[in-house]
Order: sequence, then C-alpha cells, then structure tokens
Amino acid sequence: MQCPNKCNSKPYIHGRHDKQNTPRFKCSRCGRTFSKSKKTCATLNIPTETIYRILSCLTEGCGIRATARLNSVHPETVLKVLRIAGTKAALVLDDKLRNVRASFVEVDEIWTFVKKKQRSITPEDHPDHGDQWAFLAITENKLIANYALGKRDPETASDFISSLRERVAGTFQLTADGWTVLCTAY
Repeated sequence: MQCPNKCNSKPYIHGRHDKQNTPRFKCSRCGRTFSKSKKTCATLNIPTETIYRILSCLTEGCGIRATARLNSVHPETVLKVLRIAGTKAALVLDDKLRNVRASFVEVDEIWTFVKKKQRSITPEDHPDHGDQWAFLAITENKLIANYALGKRDPETASDFISSLRERVAGTFQLTADGWTVLCTAY
C-alpha cells in the first residue's frame, strides 16, 4: 500500500468505514487518509462485478433501461460503461486486428437514424443527425474485420475500403450487395 501523494512512507490503518468494514489508511508523513481502491475504471464509482454484469446484459441484447433496472444503476451509468468499453475495445481491435488471412470478404451496410429520420431533417440540424449507416466487412470465418459509421456516400465507402485493405493481408474476393460505390472504391 502506498500513499496517493507518493510520500515513500508506510501508511498505517487509521480506522474502518462502510458496510464491508473496509480499512482506512493514514500516511505517516503527509497525514492523508485513504482506502484501497477497488475500481476497475477510474471514472466510475461502481464495483467491478457490476460493470461486468452491465456488459453481459448489453452483449445479450438487453436495452439500456432494462440493463439499468437489472443492475440497480441509473441508465446514464449504463451508457458511461458502454462508452468506456466501446472506446477501449476499438483501441484494442485497431491495434491487434491486422494481417487477417481471408480469401472471401463480404461487405454490407445497415441503416439506422440519429435523432430523427432524414425526411424530417431541417437545415438547422446537426450534420450527423438523420440517416446513418454502419458498414461491416465479414470474413468467411464470421470475423468482422472492419467497420465504419457514417453517411452512405463515396467518402465513407472509400475510407471503409481503404481501412479494410490495411487489415486484411494479401488478396481477397470482395462481395457486395450491388452498391457500386463499394466495388469502385475497392
């Protein structure tokens, strides 16, 4: 155990707190009191088990509100866990998912909307509102080798295909659903 102020002195037990009778420590040099951290994530003040349960519910297909209700947390906490886990997963995949061996890659896109559908968009709305597309590249082993989020335009398609080429080693057969922009970007 070390003082959070990095005092290089040995802290001693100064008392206990909470329902679990967790020991409080006091630094003999600076006098700061603290307890041993149990946090997995520094920005969330919930137990590690709750974070794992939240992620488990979300991966099983539960909605935000149902996950919050099942884990006795606020829906905003579920969204924070999802945002942090998604960011960390994206960093890991971007670093580790390279030189994928694949003979066949199928690309497809999935439509969704943000805030409102495209037909209801006004000039004052944010450019990210309206129709959005999730582009996916799936190998013959059912691995999602690449993804992109954005509008269904040539720029997003070109970025998606160039990122796919960086991830998949060698040549591969690209199969698309007929949107010629994806094939011309390849």
